[in-house]
Amino acid sequence: MKTVILGAGPTGLGAAYGLKKTDQGFQLFEKSAVYGGLSGAITDRNGFTWDYGGHVLYTGNEEFKKIILNALKGKYQDIVRSAWIRTFESWVPYPFQKNLHYLPVDIAIACCMGLTEKKQPLKNENFANWMERSFGKGICKYFMAPYNKKVWGIDLKQMSAGWIAERVAVTNLEEVLKSILTAKENSAWGGNVDFLYPLHNGIAGLWETFIEECSNEITYRAKAVQINPLQKRLLFEDGREVVYDKLFSTLPLNELLPIIEGASKEAVKASQSLKHNSGHIVGVGIEKRVKTEKTWVYFPEEDIPFYRMTYLHRYSPNNVPNIERYSSFMCEVSSYPASDEPLCKEQQEELIDRCIEGLVTSNIIGKDDRSKIVSRFYTFLPYSYPIPDIHRNKNLSIVHKELKRLGIASRGRFGGWCYEVGNMDHSFMMGYEWALAEKGKRAESIYPDFTTEG
Repeated sequence: MKTVILGAGPTGLGAAYGLKKTDQGFQLFEKSAVYGGLSGAITDRNGFTWDYGGHVLYTGNEEFKKIILNALKGKYQDIVRSAWIRTFESWVPYPFQKNLHYLPVDIAIACCMGLTEKKQPLKNENFANWMERSFGKGICKYFMAPYNKKVWGIDLKQMSAGWIAERVAVTNLEEVLKSILTAKENSAWGGNVDFLYPLHNGIAGLWETFIEECSNEITYRAKAVQINPLQKRLLFEDGREVVYDKLFSTLPLNELLPIIEGASKEAVKASQSLKHNSGHIVGVGIEKRVKTEKTWVYFPEEDIPFYRMTYLHRYSPNNVPNIERYSSFMCEVSSYPASDEPLCKEQQEELIDRCIEGLVTSNIIGKDDRSKIVSRFYTFLPYSYPIPDIHRNKNLSIVHKELKRLGIASRGRFGGWCYEVGNMDHSFMMGYEWALAEKGKRAESIYPDFTTEG
């Protein structure tokens, strides 16, 4: 019995780990030359390591934590989160809505007045309406709406609110007034108040042990271009053919469905209706040690091109050439509609310049630090965030019912297209759980069963 896994990101590696643990044979094919998928990293020619976006390791899943700690073998840093919002020339601790007293007085008053008007969100509310009913007009106007528009890119009225769960901190007037009157920071919300980060190879360091354990089963530069589910045969771009008994895919659903022979037109159309944005990662490395307790900063204002900036040298001293002399700042910029192609070289340089200007404007680095810049990095993510739009669940139901008919399993951040279970821990455990379920060891619990909807 041979299982084929497509994709060596967290989900594919989770499946490989589970299959190996239960003595199930498999082959893993990765279309690129490296592992990690969106949870990967690259070291530039100047010795700075850049992650593919803002990644930290936190989890409420004790089983995953045990697996990862065993894999890291003590080679990690345990970091306390210090996240901030930079707005109105002020530093506001995260979450914004719980720390309004750090804002200018008139803005804080407007946010408090909005909380007096908040209402209970309605069932099946869109995200824009959910925010206004949950926080009032002030918080929405000054943070929630502009920040989320920068992250997602899409009209927020086109997004569902069903994904929110533990992703957005709610508050009330009593809690806000208490923080104002006591002048006390309220930043202990969320699952990532402390997190782990590998000492070496950026966030990709998480996966090194898993790669070592299944190195004989992995083939790189192997892009699947056709799937025949009747013959259980895969065709790759280089012409090779592989026969499988079971197929587990982590490919983006909008890329998977069109290459399946015999997939229904309805399912292919539904896969193309799934929405996502793209990401531009800009790294700025300087020859200066910037000492700070901050880990990352959110930017809701339009004049700053990035929505989030990470002090990447804070995560590991090995993310820079020499921690005593260098610092690194990673900026994330969203683009919607999504694109398949990176910016041209001229546009890349322009974006890097704009990000540097944003770092200076925000007092992240000083004006004189421009001359100390030794690394200007850019990379492009065709897939950044799977967008939970109001039609997503209907489309996922159509897609997964068809995949079930064809005997193909699909999981992962974009193989599942379910943002609320799209973090690294979710993604790894999706693959792991699927592998154990195939052996009859347990039922899947993380990824929703969209085949039972509608």
